[in-house]
Amino acid sequence: MPDTHSFPDEHSPVGSSIFYAIRFAPPRNRSSLSLINAFYRTVRSIPLTCSDPGVASEKLNWWQQEIKRSRLSQAQHPIAKSMGRLQLLQTLPEDYFDPFFHAIGREIGVISIENDADLEAHCRQTGALFADLNALIGGADDSQRKSARELGAFLRMVEVVRDLGFDLRHNRRFIPFDSLQQHR
Repeated sequence: MPDTHSFPDEHSPVGSSIFYAIRFAPPRNRSSLSLINAFYRTVRSIPLTCSDPGVASEKLNWWQQEIKRSRLSQAQHPIAKSMGRLQLLQTLPEDYFDPFFHAIGREIGVISIENDADLEAHCRQTGALFADLNALIGGADDSQRKSARELGAFLRMVEVVRDLGFDLRHNRRFIPFDSLQQHR
């Protein structure tokens, strides 16, 4: 993919771990990797940066529509414009991002994960998608992409544990309700 997204950017600042992960990738992949990182972090931040759930829902919906418009070269946001080119280059199905947007939508307002299967599905819809895109850009085959998705879901679960205190202080409970009841 031609350089369509700058690197480093606000989502991969110099000195950060994501900066070095992208920096040591093959030069031909850096722009695409920086792009998907910017997209992922921009959308993932919506539930945390919008205090009004209505505004957060509208913003998320706008991004979802913007990604759909990007496939038709009708997007307005620079990240979405570049995502349109990436989607076509990687021949991603039209509904590829739908589970991701659905999972982020569930993070708006008070989060309530009911059971382990619900948490696992959430981690697959968020972390696995990001890892799959990284693997796809790197030229991974189907087996490698499957492994990347498993790793991405696991890394998202690690983030859940890492951010547990912050999330609980902000009415975001990612630990399954049935697990909390078992350990009362």
